[in-house]
Amino acid sequence: MPQIKKAWPRIRKVDNGEGRTCYSVDLRPHGPRKYFATEAQAKGEAQIQRIRLMNEGAESFQFSAEQRTDARAALHILDGTGLSLLQAAKIARDFHGLQTSGRLVGDAVQALLENKSRKSPRYQKDLRLKLASFVAEFGEHKIAEVSSRDLKVYLSKRGAPITQNNHRSALSVLFSFAKKEEWIAVDPVEYVTPKEFDQKAPGIFDLDQIKALLKACVESQPDFVTALTLALFAGLRPESELWHIERKHVDLAKGEIDVHRSKSKGSTRFIRPEPVLLSWLKQYLPETGPVSPRGDAYYSRLLRVRESAGLKMWPQDVLRHSFASYHYARFGDENKTRQLMGHYGSVHTFLRHYKNRVRDEEAEAFWKLGPTL
Repeated sequence: MPQIKKAWPRIRKVDNGEGRTCYSVDLRPHGPRKYFATEAQAKGEAQIQRIRLMNEGAESFQFSAEQRTDARAALHILDGTGLSLLQAAKIARDFHGLQTSGRLVGDAVQALLENKSRKSPRYQKDLRLKLASFVAEFGEHKIAEVSSRDLKVYLSKRGAPITQNNHRSALSVLFSFAKKEEWIAVDPVEYVTPKEFDQKAPGIFDLDQIKALLKACVESQPDFVTALTLALFAGLRPESELWHIERKHVDLAKGEIDVHRSKSKGSTRFIRPEPVLLSWLKQYLPETGPVSPRGDAYYSRLLRVRESAGLKMWPQDVLRHSFASYHYARFGDENKTRQLMGHYGSVHTFLRHYKNRVRDEEAEAFWKLGPTL
């Protein structure tokens, strides 16, 4: 308990500067001077402050009554959290600093795209296009001020549930990046639940469509035949696999293709193509260099072939999905098909996508679609 001098706090009769007498209570060194109109008021305040000093100690004079009230309320809120008031204050300081940082959404998106510059061109393009609409609406907002409610409203305008989920994925990439860069304290995408919908099996082509596609390619884009048949009869992924294969990676004598680049190290593999693919390669494989155009050149060539074949619909990754469906239907070995595809997802997912998609006679005919159509 602090020792209180008998004279503390001192009470003095003073002039208030306007010709009137008042009484000061000098609380130093524990507080400022206070002024009162009457001596009785001054003595009352002095007594209150003596009792306060005895009960609470000298440190209590460093805080106002409002501050002490706030501290008690804060401790009540923190009750059961395991956090001290000091720990909570530090968290609040850091969080407030992030929330008031000046990083704009447009700047954050630009930084993200630069960070992803080593990803595949298709990935970069898809991410850029999906985030472009978000920048158009929120580009001048601070990214730390975008709430989960804002995102829910934004996504609701994007159309079908699967489209909303695709845009949500792009936003997740953005806000996850922003959190790692310490531009935000909380990722609002985590509070946006993906939409549920009935997932349809991947789209595939029927035999007539495949024949039309191969015929159109031979007639209009013969130097694109190798790329098309590798995608169709080997199920190669365009950006991460097909575009990296050169003539030296194809050994016709051994009947082997070295898929030395893929979406992951675990998907690199040697594949032994079926005879129908070897027959196409022996006739159309280039003597040197890449076996396929890359980037926009690949997709523009594919579009011209598609238009020549009269195919109005082009489901996503339809060549790879067609390969999986016809291969599994013909050989009935999901593990072999998955290995050829570099597909290491669950068997359940594979069977849900590709089982019972093609009749036996159609599968047999597919693997006989050689160059002499």
